[in-house]
Amino acid sequence: MNEENKIVLTFGLFELNDTLATRDMNAVDLELTVVLADDAIEALSQEPTEEESVSIHVEQFNVEAVNSAFAQTIEGNLDVQLLLNHGPVLSAVVEVPTGKLFVSPPMELLTA
Repeated sequence: MNEENKIVLTFGLFELNDTLATRDMNAVDLELTVVLADDAIEALSQEPTEEESVSIHVEQFNVEAVNSAFAQTIEGNLDVQLLLNHGPVLSAVVEVPTGKLFVSPPMELLTA
């Protein structure tokens, strides 16, 4: 990867469950840091329509348990994806080995 094209993003993640809508957005469960490869950076430049979303698989990442209750949850193979929706709006989804999903709040991207 070209060093000058390196983009690092950090997302606060919350367990996807029935309490998500009432959660304190400052009390995240996990923190995800991703290093985007050139192909992921290129995917972020797309502009999906309202009906579309672009899924970007992430290879280089680090997940930290901010809430210690989830420390063992993140052990093993994790599936990390970024979802780009119309707006453009970006969010992250992490699936842990137990099948639980963790999601980030959507983040609006600046466009030129």
